[in-house]
Amino acid sequence: MYSDYKAIMYSSDKSRICKNKTTQKIQFGKIGLFIIIFTASFDIFGVINIAGMTFRIPQFITLFMFAILAFRDKIQSPKYFNMLYIWAALQFVFALFCPNKLYSIGYWGWTIIVICMVIVFCSIIDTPQKTRWLIKNYILVFVLMSWLGIIQWILGFFGIHFFLTQVTFNGTRMPRINGFTYEPSYYSTYLMPGWVLIMYLLEHGSVVFSKKQVSRYAMIISLALFMSSSRMGWIFMGLYMLLRFMIAPNPLFMKNLRKRRMIYISVCILGAICVAMLAIYLIAKNGYGFIFDGLGIGGTSSHSSGARTTQFLNTLQLFFDQPFLGYSLGGVSVAYCNKYQIVPFDSGASMCVWIELLAGSGIIGIIPFAIWVSHILKHYRKEKVKYSIFVRESKGLLYAFVFECMILAMNQNILRIYFWVLVAVLIIVGRTNRFRMIYI
Repeated sequence: MYSDYKAIMYSSDKSRICKNKTTQKIQFGKIGLFIIIFTASFDIFGVINIAGMTFRIPQFITLFMFAILAFRDKIQSPKYFNMLYIWAALQFVFALFCPNKLYSIGYWGWTIIVICMVIVFCSIIDTPQKTRWLIKNYILVFVLMSWLGIIQWILGFFGIHFFLTQVTFNGTRMPRINGFTYEPSYYSTYLMPGWVLIMYLLEHGSVVFSKKQVSRYAMIISLALFMSSSRMGWIFMGLYMLLRFMIAPNPLFMKNLRKRRMIYISVCILGAICVAMLAIYLIAKNGYGFIFDGLGIGGTSSHSSGARTTQFLNTLQLFFDQPFLGYSLGGVSVAYCNKYQIVPFDSGASMCVWIELLAGSGIIGIIPFAIWVSHILKHYRKEKVKYSIFVRESKGLLYAFVFECMILAMNQNILRIYFWVLVAVLIIVGRTNRFRMIYI
């Protein structure tokens, strides 16, 4: 009898120990993913230059986690990723024909790392409970990075330039915040999907956050995005507001707004007054031109828009010169500089991400990439999302993805880590749409 009791106790303890080990593995995985999400926007902090190439914290964490998952045979790759693998293989083939093979193959290495990162996310986040954790922390990181920008803005007035890359805005004392990104436009590009997602949840509600939390986060991210003074960010903020609140207003949202505590409404009104006062001050000091300066509108200079348009058309011409076989993602800039005799070499010569992708992939390469994207988006069909656990979050993420793709059309480099983190979250939440649960 005593021996049987000991056997039962030993079995119970062993089971408890195994469960604790499993929990620890999950926690370590979540910690790694959180570090990747948190450092995804780091361009000027926590980076290492090796052989002229910049490596970031998320890349090292990704390789480490991917190696552990592969060693334990825990890699989970969706079947439709085969199309992505074909695209990546073609990128390597195209890179071999690039005049600057070292650069193009190095760029291909970055491509493999971001693909591995998406696979790591998909391998670790495989249940609705973990998906809830992912959505929560994905939004919280945007809030933290917004607070970082706000702190930069406050410190800037006291002459403390905490990682600021542009100290003043249009001759005023107002600092241009950039977080840990290269510049304010990069900062607004990074914040845009988080802002669109939280604004959608503000309108429709969330199963992850309370109404108070969503309201607070929306105000914080909105404030940081405005204070970045990125006109492109302002334009897309206005475009989203026009789309959601003027073209298709939600009656339920307007009803709930009247029921909210007056403190939140008061804060919003105070914020609007501050923004109006700042706009009046800038207009009184510099006229309306500061809004359009660099865009070529109303007789203002077009130093920014003109260069972007030229780069866009020149990159498109590269595609027409060689439509079927791509140059590889890294080879586009090389071909651009060679064709238009740009010296020294400029890695950001091509401007539009999607034209750059088209020229780098060619018709042969863009087909599997387009098929892969279509497989992701099919999980967001109306009949799949309608009864999903995260129905509101799913729709908000889809809006965030669309707006991020739109703002990236004005920039270069599709291998931005925060974009692929968004892709990973989009895939995981879309995969969860097949679950038909009300509570988790």
